[in-house]
Order: sequence, then structure tokens, then C-alpha cells
Amino acid sequence: MKKKDMFQDLKKNVLSKKPSTPTQTVSKVKESKLEDEEPFTLWIPKKVMKQLKLKKIETEKSIKNQINEAINFYLSNHY
Repeated sequence: MKKKDMFQDLKKNVLSKKPSTPTQTVSKVKESKLEDEEPFTLWIPKKVMKQLKLKKIETEKSIKNQINEAINFYLSNHY
């Protein structure tokens, strides 16, 4: 078989088969925003985060709830 014929056969095989491209479906992400809440990003020291995680295990309160309670306590005692 000649090189030219070999490449023609390869070309025919490749072109005759359509690639199966997977299609991706896009769906809307459900947001769990509460009407009375607003997002806030907070950077805290790693040591404090570790303490919050340990406290979460002890009290079964989420870190979010712990931070909210601390903020509410501070505000009720200083304003």
C-alpha cells in the first residue's frame, strides 16, 4: 500500500465518523438567600478559626451562628 493511499484511507475513516461531543446542560442554581440577611466576607486568623471549629463541635452551633451571636452580644453591650 502506498503512503498516499494509506493517508487517503485514514482521512476517509476520520472524516466519515462524526465526533461525539458531549453536551452540557445549564440549570439555574437555587439560591438560599434569606430576606433579612446580607452576605459578608470575613478574614480571621487561622488560630481563631480552629477555635471556632472546636467550639462548633462542642456546642453543635454553626460558625455562622457563633459569629452572629458574638456580634449581637457586642452590639447589645456597646450601643
